Amino acid sequence: MSVNFVYNQDNVEYTGLVSYEFLSDAIVLGQWIEEGTDQTGIELGRKLPIETVDSLKCFGFNG
Repeated sequence: MSVNFVYNQDNVEYTGLVSYEFLSDAIVLGQWIEEGTDQTGIELGRKLPIETVDSLKCFGFNG
């Protein structure tokens, strides 16, 4: 899954792209790069139990 992103910091706009690889049903590995730099970043994410993510029961559960 790939996501284009934009954010502002200190009145400077940054854009980039992050691409996620699903390592399992619960773990993703993301690699990102921002426009104007040759450095890349890496992030690791995991799926949280629905009770942790949605303690107020705002979202439906899709199993």
